[in-house]
Amino acid sequence: MLSHKPWLDPTRLGEAKVMVEVELDKPFPHKIAAWDKQGNFSLVDVEYSWLPTTCFIGGSSTDGSALNIIQKGFEVSAVEDTAAKLGATLPSDTHAHSSPQQKSTTGNPTKSTTTQNTEYDVNQQTSIPPHLKKTVSCVNVLTLAYQSLGVIYGDLSTSPLYVYKTTFSGKLSLHEDDEEIFGVFSFIFWTFTLIALFKYVFIVLSADDNGEGGTFALYSLLCRYAKLRVLPNHQEMDEKLSTYATGSPGETRQSAAVKSFFEKHPKSQKGLLIFVLLGTCMAIGDSVLTPTISVLSAVSGVKLKIPQLHENYVVIISCIILVAIFSVQRFGTHRVAFIFAPISTAWLLSISSIGVYNTIKWNPHIVSALSPVYMYKFLRNTGVEGWVSLGGVVLSITGLRDTNMIGHAYGLAVTSVMLVTTCLMSLVMAIVWKQKAITVLAFLLCFGSVELLYFSSCVYKIPEGGWIPILLSLTFMSVMYIWNYGTTKKHEFDVENKVSIDRIVALGPSIGMVRVPGIGLVYTNLVTGVPAVFGHFVTNLPAFHRVLVFVCVKSVQVPYVGEEERFVISRVGPKEYGMFRSVVRYGYRDVPREMYDFESRLVSAIVEFVETEPGTQEGCDSLRMRKEETLEIMEAKEAGVAYILGQSYAKAKQSSSVLKKLAVDVVFAFMSTNCRGTDVVLNVPHTSLLEVGMVYYV
Repeated sequence: MLSHKPWLDPTRLGEAKVMVEVELDKPFPHKIAAWDKQGNFSLVDVEYSWLPTTCFIGGSSTDGSALNIIQKGFEVSAVEDTAAKLGATLPSDTHAHSSPQQKSTTGNPTKSTTTQNTEYDVNQQTSIPPHLKKTVSCVNVLTLAYQSLGVIYGDLSTSPLYVYKTTFSGKLSLHEDDEEIFGVFSFIFWTFTLIALFKYVFIVLSADDNGEGGTFALYSLLCRYAKLRVLPNHQEMDEKLSTYATGSPGETRQSAAVKSFFEKHPKSQKGLLIFVLLGTCMAIGDSVLTPTISVLSAVSGVKLKIPQLHENYVVIISCIILVAIFSVQRFGTHRVAFIFAPISTAWLLSISSIGVYNTIKWNPHIVSALSPVYMYKFLRNTGVEGWVSLGGVVLSITGLRDTNMIGHAYGLAVTSVMLVTTCLMSLVMAIVWKQKAITVLAFLLCFGSVELLYFSSCVYKIPEGGWIPILLSLTFMSVMYIWNYGTTKKHEFDVENKVSIDRIVALGPSIGMVRVPGIGLVYTNLVTGVPAVFGHFVTNLPAFHRVLVFVCVKSVQVPYVGEEERFVISRVGPKEYGMFRSVVRYGYRDVPREMYDFESRLVSAIVEFVETEPGTQEGCDSLRMRKEETLEIMEAKEAGVAYILGQSYAKAKQSSSVLKKLAVDVVFAFMSTNCRGTDVVLNVPHTSLLEVGMVYYV
């Protein structure tokens, strides 16, 4: 069944369009190869999706000539047949574009209940996102290793130089003999070995979430494996995402016990969330202090050679350097790493060679300090003063020099993050890796005891500067928790006030309104039901577009969602109502791209759903009805797309406490006003935007 006919309005924008109808069973990309009658090659945009047995392919030509539309992977005979119908000639290398593995078949393809982007094969239920298909070459590994010299090892290589001065400050300066010096060296060595090497390199880095690491990545793994529903609008279909994999379904007694505890005690889930927020905010405080203390300590070292350099000049020079570094940072960490990698390499070679020379010439016995016995002797001889000084040893794995208050603050932030990571890692080992209880306990005791020792010594320094990260983390944590609380309450309000589908269906195909040409996109936080904002809109303006789509943009508990899994389309009500629901899913590391053609991708996904909708009977009538509905959707898109967004305002109820009113009416309202809106994220044109005001009482 091969034919071609004019496409909609041939004179639109001076373009002549043709539509070729070809029997296929494969989808095709958005851009396909095309030759006109003169044999000129070009890439054209596809304007139609595919049907189970018939495919519409649309192409455009500015000179008005018919196009021969072919696709890489089509059967060669079908391409030649199409060319003959159009009176076009094919280039001699056409056969090179055909793939014998993708022949047309007479059977219908397997239907999919989860709509995927037409650029990919919808028959592939568990397709892997492109960012996970990349193979890592040796060149990439060497490049990353080289960059790490400028970032990670450049940080670590400078830190041991300042530890002794920090550790032997205060009362401990009275114990500055060989045995105490050996003890501090032993602490430094085993801190590097246990925490930096064994814990982070060998264990924590293995608990990645699709390549992502950190506190949130560990928490995301726990939420998926322990089924902690901390995000609203969770659906079972989210668990079918290729990045949602939760491993084998088998459970151990330990993992089942931990899961059961979280299920029976909902408050423990909230406690875990607060614990994770604390660790994350301490990491933010760590990041705030890192540039300051690193640059300030480096510039302060110049005073050793220039004693007359005033402290005010040290601060001014440090500020200038910080501004210069942050101005370069916008070009990317990888570029900054390339700049500093040669410097760090030269530095590492210098201090290593100097260290070997000094060890051989001056004190070969320092090698004996590698024995952990010296740590015990150090604490035995120095007592409380030695325990307090351990906060300085922590700086050996942070790249810093203790500059009084900032150093104490940084030490507390670092040890807090370490403790949070150890606790979360223990849960990951029990729930995700399903390790035995004795293994988890050994990990927790081995690393937790060491970190708790350092943490307790840093807590002692809270009055001397340790309060800084506590204040920062509490501020950030309050902001995060209030945002989480406000959005959760808004969602609960939407669920309580949503309109049932049965009530909408009872109004008839026109749903009690005048249906005008075009597509109306109503944005909502709900994955089921009709949002209250829609009822508020039609109450004031009883007219709506012929095609109505409820769009829900939501986050899922994975770092990335592939484009082929982004949209989930379903129908709302019978076909004649012309209503659909589109759930648009984003991971916590997904960043909406600029110039993202959301509108075209959404319409393409809806058309694909119509053409592959499950539960419909096969036959000529069914195919004709699908074609007609597809044409109606495309004509509606040509008529225009309108975006209806709810401009919501959350307010605390009159009976709420003063603290709740402050959090909701002031803090949350301020954040909502300054938060980037959905229209900005999805690049909605302002000429097509309608905003409906809603007040939420929480």
